Amino acid sequence: MRLPEQVELRDSDAEYLYQHDKRGFFGRKSWYRYVYMSRFYTIIDFIKQNANENSTIIDVGCAQGNFTLTLAEIGYNIYGIDLRLSFIAYAKLKMSTTKEKSFTEWIVADAKKLPFQGNSTDCILLLEILEHTTTPEKMVEEAYRILKRGGYLIVSTVNQKRIRMSARPSSYFCFKEKITKNVACTTSDSTAKGNEHVFEFQMMELLRLLRKFNFAIVNIKWITPVVFRPLTKLFDINVLRVLEEILFKLGYLKEKIAMGFIFFCMKR
Repeated sequence: MRLPEQVELRDSDAEYLYQHDKRGFFGRKSWYRYVYMSRFYTIIDFIKQNANENSTIIDVGCAQGNFTLTLAEIGYNIYGIDLRLSFIAYAKLKMSTTKEKSFTEWIVADAKKLPFQGNSTDCILLLEILEHTTTPEKMVEEAYRILKRGGYLIVSTVNQKRIRMSARPSSYFCFKEKITKNVACTTSDSTAKGNEHVFEFQMMELLRLLRKFNFAIVNIKWITPVVFRPLTKLFDINVLRVLEEILFKLGYLKEKIAMGFIFFCMKR
């Protein structure tokens, strides 16, 4: 997989994804790349360990397609889903440089109404998208509908309790209470371009949401300690991941220093 030529990009959405790719997936040592790749390797490793080679995977909100294309290279049958046609078009630019071993299909669709039959899918990815919609429950409910029994749902999102200097959005239940009381609230249903958070989850809030739909929690991974920021230009990502694992054994620190978390869930 290669970064597309910039001369091929013809709209602002493609340029937006290109800059994210350039800094994160294809970039050199940096804080932004470490945040992205730490999450990337954690999720890919879990799928390789738990999903067999014939598994069907749906990457909902696939954006620039890095998860979709990597899983296709490994050999899974994969669908890349996004609300924006321009995002799908960008991912296809990279597809021509990917040595696929499996079936891959790209679909423009709403995450709250996916074009799949119930109980038909082995694994669904909801990565960094729940915080961009006012109705994350509908996304989780839809994922539950189309997952097979015993299938996996992987959800990643930022940690609302993390240490940060700038103002942050409210937690999910505070946000939900606000818009419930204010029926005239004009908050958009989603920020599909992904550069704004409507709210942010605290870990227990997301746990409650997933349990509402009867998902079994297989594992929770805390990722990317904010205190690593000055170290990312000095150490390789693999070294930092080992340090991260050691640091997070001190459980009481997790909610204060982690940039995000990943829930690995199973449909009962």
